[in-house]
Amino acid sequence: MTKSKIKILIRVIGIYNDSVFQFLKEKDVTKLYIIHKVTKERDHKGTKKIYDFKKISEEFLEKLDADWGEVKVFTEILENSQDFWEIQKIIKKIVKKEKESSNGMLIPLQDVAIDFTGGTGVGTAGQLFSAFQLGITPYYVQPESVKKTNRV
Repeated sequence: MTKSKIKILIRVIGIYNDSVFQFLKEKDVTKLYIIHKVTKERDHKGTKKIYDFKKISEEFLEKLDADWGEVKVFTEILENSQDFWEIQKIIKKIVKKEKESSNGMLIPLQDVAIDFTGGTGVGTAGQLFSAFQLGITPYYVQPESVKKTNRV
């Protein structure tokens, strides 16, 4: 199986982010754009649990740096993960920046991927709409228990 040419991965992170590590194991990503919140929010299931997304993202970035230090990581702050337009705006900004820095050599469909694993509702819709609009390959990372050829 030939390796993909994906160089850039875009991922909105939340509570569960292990799919990013699985993606990095299977693809030759050199740049990773992490989009994350810095808010504290109550569990959407109605429990009293509060998630500190700033702390979750800081811990995730530390683990990422320790395990994948060779990958260049860029972060973008997401004010509202349920804002369809904000997610698209951030993704468009990332792709525009990468196109400009590559002097037109970037081919979004081959070079850029968006991992929408673990997203919910409006957030996932914004990511998928951006992928369609910008010609980015969308990925959903299956758990390791799924046969390797069917994962990423």
